[in-house]
Amino acid sequence: MVVVANHNSSNQVAISGEIAAVDAACEALKAAGAKRALRLNVSGAFHSPLLEGAAASFADHLADVALADPEAPLVANVTAAPSTTAAQLREGFRRQLTSPVRWHESLGALVSGAATGERPRVVLEVGPGKVLSNMAKREYPEVTFLAVGTSEELDNALDTVRGLLA
Repeated sequence: MVVVANHNSSNQVAISGEIAAVDAACEALKAAGAKRALRLNVSGAFHSPLLEGAAASFADHLADVALADPEAPLVANVTAAPSTTAAQLREGFRRQLTSPVRWHESLGALVSGAATGERPRVVLEVGPGKVLSNMAKREYPEVTFLAVGTSEELDNALDTVRGLLA
Protein backbone atom coordinates (compact mmCIF):
# COMPACT_ATOMS: atom_id res chain seq x y z
CA MET A 1 0.00 0.00 0.00
CA VAL A 2 1.22 3.48 -0.94
CA VAL A 3 -0.67 6.73 -0.35
CA VAL A 4 0.09 10.42 -0.70
CA ALA A 5 1.01 11.47 2.83
CA ASN A 6 1.92 15.13 2.33
CA HIS A 7 0.77 17.69 -0.22
CA ASN A 8 3.70 20.04 0.39
CA SER A 9 3.48 22.42 -2.57
CA SER A 10 2.10 22.68 -6.06
CA ASN A 11 4.95 20.48 -7.27
CA GLN A 12 5.93 18.32 -4.28
CA VAL A 13 4.25 15.45 -2.48
CA ALA A 14 5.49 12.79 -0.09
CA ILE A 15 4.21 9.24 -0.11
CA SER A 16 3.82 6.77 2.74
CA GLY A 17 3.19 3.08 3.05
CA GLU A 18 4.84 -0.29 3.24
CA ILE A 19 8.60 -0.04 2.62
CA ALA A 20 8.70 -2.31 -0.43
CA ALA A 21 5.74 -0.50 -1.98
CA VAL A 22 7.31 2.92 -1.34
CA ASP A 23 10.60 1.75 -2.89
CA ALA A 24 8.73 0.42 -5.95
CA ALA A 25 6.79 3.68 -6.25
CA CYS A 26 10.02 5.70 -6.10
CA GLU A 27 11.54 3.61 -8.89
CA ALA A 28 8.39 3.97 -11.00
CA LEU A 29 8.36 7.73 -10.44
CA LYS A 30 12.01 8.03 -11.46
CA ALA A 31 11.35 5.96 -14.58
CA ALA A 32 8.43 8.26 -15.41
CA GLY A 33 10.71 11.31 -15.20
CA ALA A 34 10.12 12.60 -11.68
CA LYS A 35 12.61 15.31 -10.78
CA ARG A 36 13.32 13.58 -7.48
CA ALA A 37 12.04 10.43 -5.76
CA LEU A 38 13.68 9.06 -2.64
CA ARG A 39 12.73 7.18 0.48
CA LEU A 40 12.89 9.30 3.62
CA ASN A 41 14.46 7.78 6.72
CA VAL A 42 11.40 7.76 8.98
CA SER A 43 10.30 5.25 11.59
CA GLY A 44 6.76 4.60 10.37
CA ALA A 45 4.15 4.90 7.64
CA PHE A 46 2.96 8.26 8.93
CA HIS A 47 -0.19 9.91 7.58
CA SER A 48 -1.45 6.63 6.13
CA PRO A 49 -4.18 4.09 6.93
CA LEU A 50 -1.44 1.75 8.16
CA LEU A 51 -1.48 3.74 11.41
CA GLU A 52 -5.18 3.16 12.13
CA GLY A 53 -4.37 1.05 15.22
CA ALA A 54 -2.16 3.81 16.60
CA ALA A 55 -4.85 6.39 15.82
CA ALA A 56 -7.44 4.43 17.81
CA SER A 57 -5.08 4.17 20.79
CA PHE A 58 -4.17 7.85 20.48
CA ALA A 59 -7.87 8.79 20.45
CA ASP A 60 -8.39 6.81 23.67
CA HIS A 61 -5.57 8.72 25.37
CA LEU A 62 -6.67 12.04 23.90
CA ALA A 63 -10.14 11.56 25.39
CA ASP A 64 -8.57 12.13 28.83
CA VAL A 65 -6.90 15.39 27.81
CA ALA A 66 -8.73 18.63 28.57
CA LEU A 67 -8.85 20.82 25.47
CA ALA A 68 -10.34 24.30 25.22
CA ASP A 69 -11.68 26.09 22.18
CA PRO A 70 -8.78 27.96 20.54
CA GLU A 71 -8.68 31.71 21.07
CA ALA A 72 -7.92 32.23 17.37
CA PRO A 73 -8.73 30.00 14.41
CA LEU A 74 -6.19 27.24 13.95
CA VAL A 75 -5.74 26.01 10.39
CA ALA A 76 -5.67 22.24 10.71
CA ASN A 77 -3.55 20.66 8.02
CA VAL A 78 -5.72 17.55 8.01
CA THR A 79 -8.70 19.59 6.72
CA ALA A 80 -7.02 22.74 5.38
CA ALA A 81 -9.75 24.64 7.20
CA PRO A 82 -9.97 26.58 10.46
CA SER A 83 -10.67 24.67 13.65
CA THR A 84 -12.56 26.82 16.12
CA THR A 85 -13.72 24.29 18.72
CA ALA A 86 -12.04 21.80 21.04
CA ALA A 87 -14.06 19.02 19.40
CA GLN A 88 -12.67 19.94 15.97
CA LEU A 89 -9.14 19.99 17.38
CA ARG A 90 -9.59 16.59 19.03
CA GLU A 91 -10.90 15.00 15.82
CA GLY A 92 -8.16 16.64 13.75
CA PHE A 93 -5.45 15.35 16.08
CA ARG A 94 -6.82 11.81 15.76
CA ARG A 95 -7.17 11.98 11.96
CA GLN A 96 -3.67 13.42 11.56
CA LEU A 97 -2.10 10.02 12.08
CA THR A 98 -3.93 8.39 9.15
CA SER A 99 -4.74 11.28 6.82
CA PRO A 100 -2.57 13.23 4.40
CA VAL A 101 -1.03 16.53 5.47
CA ARG A 102 -2.69 19.17 3.31
CA TRP A 103 0.08 21.70 3.84
CA HIS A 104 -0.22 23.43 0.46
CA GLU A 105 -3.97 23.96 0.89
CA SER A 106 -3.57 24.95 4.55
CA LEU A 107 -0.97 27.55 3.70
CA GLY A 108 -3.19 28.81 0.87
CA ALA A 109 -6.09 29.23 3.31
CA LEU A 110 -3.84 31.14 5.69
CA VAL A 111 -2.17 33.36 3.08
CA SER A 112 -5.43 34.19 1.29
CA GLY A 113 -7.08 35.26 4.53
CA ALA A 114 -9.82 32.65 4.08
CA ALA A 115 -8.89 30.99 7.37
CA THR A 116 -8.65 34.03 9.61
CA GLY A 117 -10.25 36.90 7.73
CA GLU A 118 -6.88 38.66 7.39
CA ARG A 119 -4.01 38.23 4.94
CA PRO A 120 -0.74 37.87 6.88
CA ARG A 121 2.35 39.88 6.04
CA VAL A 122 4.63 37.50 7.94
CA VAL A 123 4.44 33.75 8.56
CA LEU A 124 6.78 32.02 11.01
CA GLU A 125 7.92 28.42 10.62
CA VAL A 126 8.85 27.26 14.11
CA GLY A 127 11.05 24.19 14.44
CA PRO A 128 14.15 22.70 12.90
CA GLY A 129 14.92 23.44 9.28
CA LYS A 130 13.60 25.81 6.66
CA VAL A 131 12.09 23.42 4.13
CA LEU A 132 8.50 24.63 4.45
CA SER A 133 9.44 28.31 4.48
CA ASN A 134 11.59 27.90 1.39
CA MET A 135 8.77 26.18 -0.51
CA ALA A 136 6.28 28.80 0.67
CA LYS A 137 8.49 31.70 -0.48
CA ARG A 138 8.34 30.35 -4.03
CA GLU A 139 4.55 29.92 -3.91
CA TYR A 140 3.70 33.21 -2.15
CA PRO A 141 6.41 35.83 -2.79
CA GLU A 142 4.16 38.60 -1.45
CA VAL A 143 4.44 37.21 2.11
CA THR A 144 7.56 37.23 4.29
CA PHE A 145 8.31 33.72 5.56
CA LEU A 146 10.75 33.34 8.43
CA ALA A 147 12.11 30.08 9.85
CA VAL A 148 12.77 30.03 13.58
CA GLY A 149 14.67 27.08 15.01
CA THR A 150 17.10 28.74 17.42
CA SER A 151 17.06 31.65 19.85
CA GLU A 152 19.27 33.61 17.43
CA GLU A 153 16.80 33.00 14.58
CA LEU A 154 13.98 34.10 16.88
CA ASP A 155 15.82 37.36 17.63
CA ASN A 156 16.37 37.93 13.90
CA ALA A 157 12.72 37.15 13.13
CA LEU A 158 11.54 39.59 15.79
CA ASP A 159 13.81 42.29 14.33
CA THR A 160 12.34 41.61 10.87
CA VAL A 161 8.77 41.78 12.18
CA ARG A 162 9.49 45.02 14.04
CA GLY A 163 10.92 46.48 10.83
CA LEU A 164 7.86 45.46 8.82
CA LEU A 165 5.52 46.97 11.40
CA ALA A 166 7.44 50.24 11.76
